[in-house]
Amino acid sequence: MNSINIQEILSMIPHRYPFIMIDRVLNHDSTTLTAIKNVSINEPYIQGHFPGHHIMPGVMMIESMAQASTVLAFLHIEKNSNEILKYFKGNGVLFSSADQVKFKKVVYPGDQMIVHTTLIRQARNLFEFDCYIKVEEIIVAEAKLKALAGV
Repeated sequence: MNSINIQEILSMIPHRYPFIMIDRVLNHDSTTLTAIKNVSINEPYIQGHFPGHHIMPGVMMIESMAQASTVLAFLHIEKNSNEILKYFKGNGVLFSSADQVKFKKVVYPGDQMIVHTTLIRQARNLFEFDCYIKVEEIIVAEAKLKALAGV
């Protein structure tokens, strides 16, 4: 199993509290990555969304898929550094689009989101991903994301 702890994740992505949307990478290979996000009522965006009926904001679910995809892109770049690294050099990965986004079920505090991302295409510094999130083995959100490295 190729797990990655939070300290290693923080070395790969620029985000910091309260905007860290993945807690741990459970497993990864050259084109796929599975991460977890533990949804807590203590998170500031949960407090205001919505008072009296707290749910995980959809935009934060997209962000968790984007951060998992960023880690996968980072690992891909690290492994295949010669061609791609010149685009990446310290500038990070910026997302350029989210297509076919679907929210299928509400996510509540106390849920554990299992975030899956698959690298489906990489051309120079452009990356394309298929992503989905499961809670208790049910898909709750999905999206196709595109990102550029080194912009």
